[in-house]
Amino acid sequence: MPLGATQESLLEKLPEFSCDAIIDGFEDLGDVYCHGTSSYAGVEAFASVYFYSNSLGSVRITFDSDEFDDVNRALMKKYGQPTTAETTVLGNAMGAKFVNETNTWKRKGGKLSINKFAGEISESSVDISSTDYSAEYAKRKKRSINEKGGDL
Repeated sequence: MPLGATQESLLEKLPEFSCDAIIDGFEDLGDVYCHGTSSYAGVEAFASVYFYSNSLGSVRITFDSDEFDDVNRALMKKYGQPTTAETTVLGNAMGAKFVNETNTWKRKGGKLSINKFAGEISESSVDISSTDYSAEYAKRKKRSINEKGGDL
């Protein structure tokens, strides 16, 4: 599903997805949130899709971190070497260390990133966003912070 697609075209292609208005407090993410399970690069994945003004702006795809290498290879095969590649060491409360990998491809009108660990060590993610979405998100986030700061 290309960035800029409409909610209707998403549901035509993926009728098993559900869509809801964004709840209060999370408006910076978009106006509508759609979600569902599908296949991505040959692995089962959960997709969270965000729309501003009925234009698909951002997708977060999460999948089992055991599948990271296969999805990363598929992305490299399709898009070539990433624009940036980062490795960071993460730790948990028990002192265990984990090496996180993040590869990012800058693309015309947006970017795509894959993260080995996305919030927990059992989950990886692919994040795709348009430049317009990123600018709108930043604008809404700033407004939200300014509004919340008024009650301090």
